[in-house]
Amino acid sequence: MDILHKATTWVDHNRYVALVGMIALATVIWIVGCQATTESVLHEGTQVTKVELEREAISIVAEYEARVATLELAQADIERKEAARAMAVQVLAGLATSLASGTVTPASGINIGITLLGLIGLGAVADNRRKDSLLKKKKEG
Repeated sequence: MDILHKATTWVDHNRYVALVGMIALATVIWIVGCQATTESVLHEGTQVTKVELEREAISIVAEYEARVATLELAQADIERKEAARAMAVQVLAGLATSLASGTVTPASGINIGITLLGLIGLGAVADNRRKDSLLKKKKEG
C-alpha cells in the first residue's frame, strides 16, 4: 500500500508531467500500433493499407494491359477484314473490267475466285495463329 500511496502522491504533486507522459505514451502506442489506411480504389467503402493499395494498383495495371492486348487484337482483326474487303473489291473490279472488255473466260473467272478465297483463307489462318500466340502470352504474363 505504501508504493501506491507514494505513486499517487507523486502524480498529485507532478500532475502535468504525469499528464504529458500519459499523452506521449498513448501517442507512441497509436503511431506504432495503427497503420495508415485510405479508401480502396476497387472496393468502395473499404479501407486499405499501403500494401493492399499497392496490390490493387498491380491488379489495375494488369487488367489495363490485358484490355490493351484485347484492343490490339480487335484492331488487327478489323484491319485484316478491311484489307480482305479491299482485295475483294480490287479483284472484282478487275473481273468486271475483263468481263466488260470481253477478255475473260469462265475458267479465268473461276481461277480468280479460287485465288481470292485462298488468299482470304491463308490470311485468316495466319491471323488466328498470331491471335493464339498473343492470348498465350497474355495468360502466361
